[in-house]
Amino acid sequence: MRYTPSQPGSGTTVPDGEYRFEVTNAEEKQSASSGNDMIELILKIENGPTVYDYLTATDGSQWKLDNFLASIGENVKPGVSVDIDPDSFIGRQGTCVLYTDTYQGKKKNKVADYVFVISEAAPKAVSQPTARSASDKWR
Repeated sequence: MRYTPSQPGSGTTVPDGEYRFEVTNAEEKQSASSGNDMIELILKIENGPTVYDYLTATDGSQWKLDNFLASIGENVKPGVSVDIDPDSFIGRQGTCVLYTDTYQGKKKNKVADYVFVISEAAPKAVSQPTARSASDKWR
């Protein structure tokens, strides 16, 4: 094998921002650091790198799991328990917010949050049409 090295630590990253993703793998695992159940996601970022993310249902971090589920189109109902099958996530698409993390001189993208459309409860009667930007419905 012939190989031409690149600059060490210059992995593929994209600038911070919102990106479309596809779930290429999802596995239920146990966190080595806390022992909590978690789901390890592998996300292929559109025109970007592969990013790993870890979702738990623990207090203080379940918001990210809720937002992920909503982002891939799952109907999230507060207070209603559901069984989660990580295999059902494979091939699903959504939008996430990425940021760049640097550790020991190496840069990589990490998921800050997941983006989803907030549905309106009921349309309001308006005498005059009002202009709304598309971003008004995004979280």
